[in-house]
Amino acid sequence: VTDSLSRLARAVPLHAVQAYGLISSKRPRQNPRDGMLTIRDHRGLTWWTIETVGTFARRLLLVIAAHGGAITAEQLAFETSDANQPDLSAGIVRLSDAGLLVTSRNPDGFALPDHVAELLPTGAVSMAEPQRITTVELAEICQHLGAQPPSRKQQRIDTIAATFADPELAAEVRGGLSPEATALLDRISSAVGVGPTTADEIGLDSYTLYRAVAPSYLGGAYYGDDRRDPDIDASRELIDLGIVGMSDWENRVWIWREAWPLLDRPFFTDWPSVPAPGVADADPVPPRVPGIVGLLDRAVHSWQANPPAVLKNGEPRLSKTETKSLAKSLHTEPAEIDLVARLAIGIGLLVATTVAASGRGRNRRVDQAWMTDTAALEQWAALDPIGRWLRLLAEWCRPATLGEDDAVVNRHLLMWELTNLEPGQGWPDQAQVTAWFADHYAPVARPELAATSLTDLRALGVINPDGPIALTALGATALADPKAATELELGESTTAIVQGDHTIIAPPDLRADIVSRLSSIAKIESDAG
Repeated sequence: VTDSLSRLARAVPLHAVQAYGLISSKRPRQNPRDGMLTIRDHRGLTWWTIETVGTFARRLLLVIAAHGGAITAEQLAFETSDANQPDLSAGIVRLSDAGLLVTSRNPDGFALPDHVAELLPTGAVSMAEPQRITTVELAEICQHLGAQPPSRKQQRIDTIAATFADPELAAEVRGGLSPEATALLDRISSAVGVGPTTADEIGLDSYTLYRAVAPSYLGGAYYGDDRRDPDIDASRELIDLGIVGMSDWENRVWIWREAWPLLDRPFFTDWPSVPAPGVADADPVPPRVPGIVGLLDRAVHSWQANPPAVLKNGEPRLSKTETKSLAKSLHTEPAEIDLVARLAIGIGLLVATTVAASGRGRNRRVDQAWMTDTAALEQWAALDPIGRWLRLLAEWCRPATLGEDDAVVNRHLLMWELTNLEPGQGWPDQAQVTAWFADHYAPVARPELAATSLTDLRALGVINPDGPIALTALGATALADPKAATELELGESTTAIVQGDHTIIAPPDLRADIVSRLSSIAKIESDAG
């Protein structure tokens, strides 16, 4: 893999995951390097890049887009004056490695490639956008600014923009604003960032917005002093000067792109900086078959005796009532039963089967239950314990029933970060991990999905059950090379407990000869021997 592809993988790990075919099964299998080359040159996948670059880098993209797709070093310094400079440097490197940012024609600035600019929000709303403002309104704005309106629309927009870009004229306009208009402008500029915001965000109700926007013959005029509102006067003043735009039917308020120089402030004054989670020493759990393998086998026995009902919405999981009941009987947590049920359904051990039907047409009612599939169970039984575990992990990584949703993306990004931890190191603070993860891969990453993924990984035995969050010896091997995991020398237990009701509690790594002997006894017991 070339250096540029390595940098791309570090900047956008999701592309590396896709290149290895770990998410989409629709793409033909190919060499990972070729897959990365295909992805790098596939402009249709740029959306995924933008959606996982993180809060800081994405905000940087929006600022550059608001400057028309290119920004000088001076403009960038002004726009990021409130940002953490190490974060800024890291953000620029990440965007460059991801192919979202290039050096502009001005050697001291940056620009967005055309295919990237096309996918980003338009940024600050411009007067030149179709149907945003009429030629007549532009003429009125020119007159309020003390300028003679040119004959053409674009010329009028240029005249307004030139007025706000001139420091002396801009200072004169700012100085002429009423205290109420100045206060409202500060509220709006603090809320909008790049692009429009809702009227609610700046404390304007629908009545105020309508009265500020509507012309007098549609009800914009006042009907007596008792109807006057300072916010209406302030809004009207900012609209007449071409500083602020408002739409009552969209419930949107914005500052015109041409008017931003008047404010003499960056688009964003808030640049969140979330530090990477700290690490601590973590002793890896020795290789052993995770308990989820045995838990699934016990759950299957229960489902064979009492098939659970299929949810009416068809969701491939058990109801909360069924989950809690089985968790109680098997002495485990509902979250683990929910996980093994979803995995069992995904790999085909449980199949939705119609057990009753009645009525016709709209009144027809069909009852379904999750029944065990005999052929699938035979194939499952033919696998050794570590083979079963690998199949469960594979289903969790690329579920057959969920598709390519945000949960799966979050799982792979989290596993990527886990594999980048130094051996013997782990994260001691889960809240810190999920907060940083959500920020680092925003907007796709979410803290609640990361927390759920960590819970699943503990149940699967991929990460330590307690202590710092780190890969187990088996988990690290499986993620690096699944085949190598089948060759690990696993610890084997030699003890099983036979209870008074003839049920047996046995660990999943019970020695093979003991498993064989217990199976023979169980068959005799099942046949009433």
